[in-house]
Amino acid sequence: MEQLVDKIVNVTFDELDDQKLPLNEKYGLVVNYKDVDYKFLIHIREDAAKLMAFGSGVLPETEIEKFRGRPLFKRQSWDNKKEMDFSTIFYDDPTRTTFPNLRGGWAVGSKEDWYLENIAKIFEKIFYVYNIENEDVVFYSSSMGGFMSIQLGTFLPKTTVWADIPQTDLKKYSHYKYLKKEIFEDNVDLEKYNVRLDCIELMNRMNYVPEIYLVMDISDYDLKNHFYPFVKRLYDFDKDIFEKNIKFLINPIEAHSFLKYEQFILLKNKYFVDTKFDDIEFFSVIRGTDIDVKLEKISDINTVIEDMEKLINEEKSNLE
Repeated sequence: MEQLVDKIVNVTFDELDDQKLPLNEKYGLVVNYKDVDYKFLIHIREDAAKLMAFGSGVLPETEIEKFRGRPLFKRQSWDNKKEMDFSTIFYDDPTRTTFPNLRGGWAVGSKEDWYLENIAKIFEKIFYVYNIENEDVVFYSSSMGGFMSIQLGTFLPKTTVWADIPQTDLKKYSHYKYLKKEIFEDNVDLEKYNVRLDCIELMNRMNYVPEIYLVMDISDYDLKNHFYPFVKRLYDFDKDIFEKNIKFLINPIEAHSFLKYEQFILLKNKYFVDTKFDDIEFFSVIRGTDIDVKLEKISDINTVIEDMEKLINEEKSNLE
């Protein structure tokens, strides 16, 4: 973190409640909890009404050595841009430090300790120190970070989640075999760890579904393995909550690709200025710096899936 900020605060988890943490400057925070260092980049703007927390992502093969033993704060450079008029927290996943052969850890942690649950506890303390209400917090990131955003939003009620092309069940993701080998070993019964691997399982345990804006690409792999199964299971879990809390935004890109900065700012302006996406009923398509509302809200899940598929096929045709 020394390459990114001049000030770094080192504390234990128990000391965090009593800290006077910096305002109006970007700094590093290292919280030691159960002998693991949890690392954050924090910039709390005193006059900002909202806070957005950004998760890290999977390292490309070419960057494993570059980041070995170092935290990864994806999108931290965005904090320097003029449109970033809200507070920010960037958090690292120490699973990759504990298991250095992994390119990403989804905050699964070790067999003995779930790092994502610990990150949620640390966030609670940070919010307390800065007097930040959960209602003013958005967890945003893509892919691995999108998965962690959903999990954190489930742990911390009344926060909002923007999950961009997230994995929703790690057992259906290609990197799962590496997690299983490095963290759990091949012969371990993973049933008791399923809550760490599956967003719906944590919602079941917590009996809570956060408000989620789910940004989808139109690649068959993501749709078949993560979006459609997640949507169907979530609908079965609680139809009323599904209709109230879940909205879909479609980014018409076939590759596993997250929103560009300009598109993120479009959503930020919609959310922070209008409070909610009040003009979006259910499905919307994000093209460049425009949001195009396509369908009105539908309650029947089979119709939802059918119409989503029609819309996605239309977008695929437009790309040809």
